[in-house]
Amino acid sequence: KAADIENPFVENGVEMAKPGEFITYTIKATNHLNTAAILTITDKLDPNVEFVNASEGFMIEGDVVTWTISDVPAFETREVTLQVKVKDNATVTQVENTAVVQVNNGVETASEPVVTTIAQPGLQVEKSVTNSGPFDLENEIAYRVVVKNIGNIALSDIEVTDAWAPILNTTSEQVATYDGAGTWTIDALAVGAEATITYTYTVVEADIL
Repeated sequence: KAADIENPFVENGVEMAKPGEFITYTIKATNHLNTAAILTITDKLDPNVEFVNASEGFMIEGDVVTWTISDVPAFETREVTLQVKVKDNATVTQVENTAVVQVNNGVETASEPVVTTIAQPGLQVEKSVTNSGPFDLENEIAYRVVVKNIGNIALSDIEVTDAWAPILNTTSEQVATYDGAGTWTIDALAVGAEATITYTYTVVEADIL
């Protein structure tokens, strides 16, 4: 059994499917008897995909797709295909698919699971104060913002915005561009990488009234 992603997203040499993407499975079943036989192929869909189409002769009941192929000569192979769509709201990073074959309704033989990686971007943002108060008029409050890529794909052009102003000082432990008005743009974050932005805010009269 094999899987083909219609428009794969490639990350570090790994082909991934995005939510909403189509995956086509190709299933091959062989009659290992020395006489003609009936091949029954069943395929239970992963809960994170939805059925789209299948090759001729299929039946579908719930989430199970079945083909019944009669009069398959001894030792010959038949091939069927199944197309599914990764659900738009899927949040998993993998979907699995396994086919099961019966010859003349005998013992079931399952294929090895075919695992497809699903591209899932994700960010974690944590903001903290790094100095101690209480803070009076014209005191500076020091902030630290850590942005981490917790998804399974690299991200780029990430904007971090803080509406507070004036910002007196800003530094970054990773490449980030500051626009002078409270927004930083992080050029890129690899999977598992994080960027740290630090800056200070000066307490104004309106803050303590």
